[in-house]
Amino acid sequence: MSGLLPMFQRNSQDNAWVKGVAGLNKQLDKQLKEIGLEKIDAKPGTLFNPEFHQAVQFDESADE
Repeated sequence: MSGLLPMFQRNSQDNAWVKGVAGLNKQLDKQLKEIGLEKIDAKPGTLFNPEFHQAVQFDESADE
């Protein structure tokens, strides 16, 4: 979600809905940080690292 916010903010500086979503995102980030969670760089194509990532699904593949 945070990846979309800069686009919304550039295109809708005076839009109340965009400001509301940005505020919710800021509150969520703050709450998650308060319980000990932090953002990690997990872009598509990044190799899985069990120290930083948590698998939510496993697909068997003949390639691996």
